[in-house]
Amino acid sequence: MKRSPFQFTLTKFLLPCLLIILIAESASAALVRGRIDRNGKPVPGVTVVIIDHGGRSSPAVRSGNDGMYYLSVPPGAYVLQINVPGPAPMRFQVQVHDPVTDVAPISIR
Repeated sequence: MKRSPFQFTLTKFLLPCLLIILIAESASAALVRGRIDRNGKPVPGVTVVIIDHGGRSSPAVRSGNDGMYYLSVPPGAYVLQINVPGPAPMRFQVQVHDPVTDVAPISIR
């Protein structure tokens, strides 16, 4: 069966281009990880977001049973926001490097 020009264009050009874009996009993200604790014990369920210089925030994540949280963002300068019960969230300046940035443990009251 003969292929149509559309099928040829799709398989020989568009799909490889899409694959290259997806690989480049995933390669530009860095992992940010850290731990939330209270009196040295992990605190699960704390909401964490990272905010860029334009004020846009990443999707919120929650700390796991081990108190750990993981976010994926491009390298750069950010504000890490920890949403804890109380009058205001906790905020910290974070410089994200590729491939992994470890944030010092954050103790909450």
